[in-house]
Amino acid sequence: MGQKRMSVFIVSIFIFSLISSVQASDESQTVAQFGTGFDEFVIADSSDGLFDPRDLEFHPGRTDELWVANRGDDSMTIIHDTGLSTQNAETREDSNSNHFLEEVSAIAFGAYHPEFDWQWGSAQETQNTYCGLGSPNQFMGPTLWPSS
Repeated sequence: MGQKRMSVFIVSIFIFSLISSVQASDESQTVAQFGTGFDEFVIADSSDGLFDPRDLEFHPGRTDELWVANRGDDSMTIIHDTGLSTQNAETREDSNSNHFLEEVSAIAFGAYHPEFDWQWGSAQETQNTYCGLGSPNQFMGPTLWPSS
């Protein structure tokens, strides 16, 4: 029993010595290239078709076209003329989006194809329940899409 008390005593001294050697610094360094702040601008919301947006990508061939993945309804919202006075939104939903875009979590543009325009891929966070209509079967994976 005495040996256990001695071990606890030594460990306690060690812990207290570590705590006392940690010092907080009030100084912070600013990276000049990042500046000291930023401006936020809301360019789209639910009135544009956004529903639990999870990821976004600018179309590589049309730099004023923003694609947003909507997890809430398994769709894509495309914002045309992003940030301009002529901005408008279009929401696309595949007829089998309850599988191919179910609970979409990420998108990324890939290569250009002369027939399909730029191709893009999606990844989902789901066990493949077809939006709750079926039992999970884990049959999911990334999906390749045309942007045309």
